[in-house]
Amino acid sequence: MKKRLLIISVLLFLTGCSCQYNVTIDGNKYKEEIRLIGSDATEISSFNNNWQVPVDKDDFNVGTDPDSTLENNSNIYKYTLQGNTLTFTSDFTTNGYQNSTAVSNCYKTFTVQNYPDSTIISSSQNTICFDKYPTLDSVSINITVDRGVKTHNADSVNGKTYTWHLTNSNHDKGINLILINDNPDNATKSDDKKDIKPNNNERRNNNITYYAFCGILLVIMVIGYFIFKNMVKKNSEMDD
Repeated sequence: MKKRLLIISVLLFLTGCSCQYNVTIDGNKYKEEIRLIGSDATEISSFNNNWQVPVDKDDFNVGTDPDSTLENNSNIYKYTLQGNTLTFTSDFTTNGYQNSTAVSNCYKTFTVQNYPDSTIISSSQNTICFDKYPTLDSVSINITVDRGVKTHNADSVNGKTYTWHLTNSNHDKGINLILINDNPDNATKSDDKKDIKPNNNERRNNNITYYAFCGILLVIMVIGYFIFKNMVKKNSEMDD
């Protein structure tokens, strides 16, 4: 059974709001939180709508078409209203996160590429949410990681949280973040050399190699000695 979902972007009703976009990475899980902060009574009153926003960008794009319908089991953002702040939350896996509705409304291209030794999170350069929603004043993107970071282009870093600051007049900023896929406690030291003590077998092999080398050297010295002695004897006989 299908039902039509009411999908209305919150920002269309606002006149100067700000947005905090927070993502917490824990292993292959990505916890997304979008906080819309209203500044006046009109904005806050618009937060009281019954928001039904799909978390997947494909479902969202279909749902915004008045002539379309969505399955009633579509995954919808959970939302809470507290004071002047409306908060949307959802959990993703690595593969699903790049299909986030919130991200797709801010960047034309967004990818999460997972490799054995690293995870690369990147986006297109220009932020399109300010073009879509002219009344949006600012967006802060906060990505909190559980491991070391190889490279990034964040504007600021606080502990394990990397932040990009965007405004209506300065939003030509993409996201470039490369995570080190290692033990979170040791990831920042992944390039350090570790002292490794040889085990008993390695010590035994090293000793055998050493003694063999000494034996070969001794044989060469003995042979050389006899050759030298023989040459001296022949020279003496020739002189006689």
